[in-house]
Amino acid sequence: MIISKSLVEKTLNEALSTGADFAEIFAEESYSSRLSVMDSSPKEALVGRQYGAGIRVHFGKEEIYITTSDLSEAGLIKAARAAAQAKAGGQRKNTSAHIEEPMTTFDDLLTKSKMPWDLTRDRKFQFLKNLDRAARAQSTLVSQTQPLLLEKVQKVQIANSLGVHVEDLRTHYRTMLEVFVEEHGKRESFMKNEFSVTDALFYENIPLVDWARETVDKALTVLRAKFAPAGEFPVSIDNGFGGEIFHEA
Repeated sequence: MIISKSLVEKTLNEALSTGADFAEIFAEESYSSRLSVMDSSPKEALVGRQYGAGIRVHFGKEEIYITTSDLSEAGLIKAARAAAQAKAGGQRKNTSAHIEEPMTTFDDLLTKSKMPWDLTRDRKFQFLKNLDRAARAQSTLVSQTQPLLLEKVQKVQIANSLGVHVEDLRTHYRTMLEVFVEEHGKRESFMKNEFSVTDALFYENIPLVDWARETVDKALTVLRAKFAPAGEFPVSIDNGFGGEIFHEA
């Protein structure tokens, strides 16, 4: 839990103090990582954590929203008071806000899996270097590769004056391989990616040689493809699909 149940209740009650019809708090703590390789060597290693909270109050159809990165009691009460004082002078309408212990919306599959911070950076870079090596081995026309690994873990807690109190753990892991090929002064590229929403080690199950071969083959296909003919051509659009075509146009 990011914020204790008692502090959530104090914060909501402070937000309701000048007559708001509804109050809500959204708290977040997230971890993100971006690792990449270029020229067969590590290029990026960006890792960080973010946290904060947003407090929303409704006065009829009017909405006030305040954010803070201070999750201490003093910081949250200050933010809730600022939201309430946006309509100062009113009297509390609701009874005190009471919430239960948070309901979790995720299962043991996430909590029992390894988290990205449990894995060494060397292990992750070794995967990216292996992917780079596998791609370069597919063709002498490969001039550059850009393997990339993205990791994000987001924990959120949401509660409101109606008694709702939930928490969620959201994980997203993605790896990408972009391959550049060159021939006779012409350069093209192709990118392939895989992802998982549960397993931080999903990339170790990727068949690297097959994955690299497919990516390089598609890059070579683009490199050697003929240019599309110029001119006016008839276009047939199926009913219901035209919106996407016109949007892209």
